[in-house]
Amino acid sequence: MRVLARVLMVGLLALPAGGCAARNANVPDRSDRNIISQAQIKEHGFITAYDAVEALRSTWLRTRGTNSLNKPTEVLVYIDDNRLGGVQTLKQVTTSQIIQIRFVDGLTATARWGLDHGQGVILVVTHY
Repeated sequence: MRVLARVLMVGLLALPAGGCAARNANVPDRSDRNIISQAQIKEHGFITAYDAVEALRSTWLRTRGTNSLNKPTEVLVYIDDNRLGGVQTLKQVTTSQIIQIRFVDGLTATARWGLDHGQGVILVVTHY
């Protein structure tokens, strides 16, 4: 009986360790709602970055809150830290070279790129 208890105890202790070891570090975590990975883009066969964002994270395309009367704000698009323009410019970006598309919230975007980024930024990364 004691041998059986020991075998069960060792088996139960090995279960959590085996589950952790089985996770592949190269597989993107799909729980991050601020990232569209290259694998997701390829999986769905999107042609443009706009198609991918519209299908997978359409809320990124919409402005939030109120606009200034003098200068309306919009979600801005950057490719590898180079400003492209508004969300419509995503229609010109093909997915063949995209590694990931990331949404940066307004507060973080304002701190990184300046005051006119309050609606957030869609950052397209084509290389590391």
